[in-house]
Amino acid sequence: MTRMKKLRSFRPDLAVAALEDRMVLSRYDSPIPDAIVAAYVSQFRQEYATLKTELTNAAQTTLLGGNNSTPTTATRAAYDTEVNGYIQKVQNDFSNILALSPLAKHKLTPNLEAALTGTGSTSLQSELAALATPTATGAPVTAFIDQATADIVAEQTQTLKDYAGFVSRDNPLRQNLGDNHVNAVDAVHQSYINQLKAQFATAEASYTTAVTGTLLAGTDPTAIAGNRAAFNTQVQTIIDTLNTNYAQMLSLSSPTAPTLTAAVSSRLVTGTNSLLDQLNALATPTDLNGTTATAFQADATAAFTSAQTDIQKLVNRYFTGKSLNTIFPM
Repeated sequence: MTRMKKLRSFRPDLAVAALEDRMVLSRYDSPIPDAIVAAYVSQFRQEYATLKTELTNAAQTTLLGGNNSTPTTATRAAYDTEVNGYIQKVQNDFSNILALSPLAKHKLTPNLEAALTGTGSTSLQSELAALATPTATGAPVTAFIDQATADIVAEQTQTLKDYAGFVSRDNPLRQNLGDNHVNAVDAVHQSYINQLKAQFATAEASYTTAVTGTLLAGTDPTAIAGNRAAFNTQVQTIIDTLNTNYAQMLSLSSPTAPTLTAAVSSRLVTGTNSLLDQLNALATPTDLNGTTATAFQADATAAFTSAQTDIQKLVNRYFTGKSLNTIFPM
């Protein structure tokens, strides 16, 4: 079903708005526990609230050249680039938390991605880019910010409606599942384990690509040592992404999740003998496809496996003895 053009209108961003969102969701007969629904609604609202703040700051600084000057073509281009980065982050964050629900990938996640950064004229990115650049400081800039904020609020409203339809028992995809009597805590726990495995699989595949495409690139083994610095930079990005993505998923959970998030981050990036440290410490191969190259890959695989095992234990320990309302307090 194609999304309709969003109406540009203001809505109070007060505590009553959160209650309104919950009331909208309560109109649907959903088999999803209220605690989980509320956690997603809260996360959506937080993301859009942050986006509004970031956009306002970008308009008051980047768009005005940092010195309250009349916007120019150059400062508008810089502003658009900055804002697009913020919207892309929102999209990535939504994709990460929705990855915990296998059904979301069929329709909800693609729809939200298209609504945020799609090429259509009604995507949030397109609507913000289409706003006319203010021709003076003061009131024109204020009006520009107000209209951009209205677009974000409208997108938030649509996101919550889309999510309400997704969790509804009337969702055909959900109906195809039939009666599901799996314990909710067990289901959430398993989703986190499944996504941990998926994130590690993606990271390890990216690492292997970096090995063959950067570290061991070419036909001259004497170039390998010179490739190591660029390779290490790629590895840093790969492990940082793994850490960021899983942390975003964990952010959906209870106030105690930051302790788990910190422990995961320590094992991946920040701690002594982290996965990143282990990978950086591997001896640089001296051949392209001989014994040292093979050993390098085997040792890297062992490091990934060990880290995944350790983090899975942390996740298992986190869920032990917890109720759904402890994990997702309302």
